[in-house]
Amino acid sequence: MKKIIYIIVLVCLIMGCKNQSRKEGKTSGDSSKENTSIKIFSKPAGLPVIDFDKEYPLKKISLQDVAEVEYIPFETKPDVLLSSGAVNSGTFVSDSLIVVFNYSDGSVFVFNRQGKNLHAFNHIGRGPGEYSRAGNIAVDIVRQEIYLRDLWSNNRILVYAFDGSFKRTLRLPPPFYKVMALFNYDKDYLLCYEGRGVEDRAGYKDGYNKQPYALISKEDGKITPLDFTLTERIGSRIYKENHSSQSISLPISPLLKNGSEFLISDYACDTICTLRGGHLAPFLLKSPSSLWKRNPPILGYTNFKTNRYAYIKFSELKWPEKGKNYSVSRQFFYDDKTGEICRPMFINSDYVEEKVIDLENFYADLPDNYVKYRLRPVNLIEDYKAGKLKGKLKEVASRLDEEANFVLMLIKFKE
Repeated sequence: MKKIIYIIVLVCLIMGCKNQSRKEGKTSGDSSKENTSIKIFSKPAGLPVIDFDKEYPLKKISLQDVAEVEYIPFETKPDVLLSSGAVNSGTFVSDSLIVVFNYSDGSVFVFNRQGKNLHAFNHIGRGPGEYSRAGNIAVDIVRQEIYLRDLWSNNRILVYAFDGSFKRTLRLPPPFYKVMALFNYDKDYLLCYEGRGVEDRAGYKDGYNKQPYALISKEDGKITPLDFTLTERIGSRIYKENHSSQSISLPISPLLKNGSEFLISDYACDTICTLRGGHLAPFLLKSPSSLWKRNPPILGYTNFKTNRYAYIKFSELKWPEKGKNYSVSRQFFYDDKTGEICRPMFINSDYVEEKVIDLENFYADLPDNYVKYRLRPVNLIEDYKAGKLKGKLKEVASRLDEEANFVLMLIKFKE
């Protein structure tokens, strides 16, 4: 029996992706430490399977039944105005602080846990310590540092203190020129996903990066690729037919974080893996194999994960029809405790009538088991006046005005 389980896990690992051994201490930049070692191990009972073509039952899930729900209204001031997509482009939450990144204008805001603003900075410019346009951020609360990727200079990351004062620049060596996702890994390293050659139609002369997941030194920017090698790759960018310059990128990511655990659900890999404490492990299998080779391609990815649950989505990589958004083909909710798989409908029960919401944790660094959601003040005020709210949400909405920043909804799932 043990032999059969071993073979199943081994097959799952090599379907769509390939893991190769690397010698201890070998890095791109000739720098490494023991805690960068990534070791492969298998789950003793094999892997659960999410079958894209299977009809799983639809299930309504009241968030208040499976989680603790918290609402945090952010302080609003003339110099503290959050864009409509701020929480979706970068959010860090700890027991004491919340850091929000405004992708639209490159501003960074530091709040306390109650939503009061402590610091705000924007260093758009061309001078020392400035960035042309901010791509995304990572936050280290112990070092009190914010790491910001310069979008138009893809080979550098700028480091700031929480008050916005500039500290240093991390220059990334080739081939890490197009970092698409960035997270705090530990006291010494950042973790990133690199999209060179798969997010650009023209591509690169030397092809795509076959080891796109890597650790970045917080001191000098040197790279240590994870022992996770892809034989083929695909990105999430869509180009309009017959137009090489017209494109959009799906608002998804193959790299996700749940507390101290990371999820790698690469689009060109059938296996979703977890990375925790230096151990890379297979977690779940996407089926049928090679969905990304269909026409149109279907990208499977983790929308969020907690210690017990995983929310998996599949999106078609095709240009959206006029007046429509990108296409989400199927979505599944997996319970690792019971083995149950369903098509979820998440309900916020702080509304009088049934309110369906769609949750995601892209570009978010939250504590274990937390998921975020953004609530617009205008909508909350309308619902409050119409008597559609109850509980804690009703209380929060009663204190809002239409010019207020949005309200952060934090959902802590039970185990």
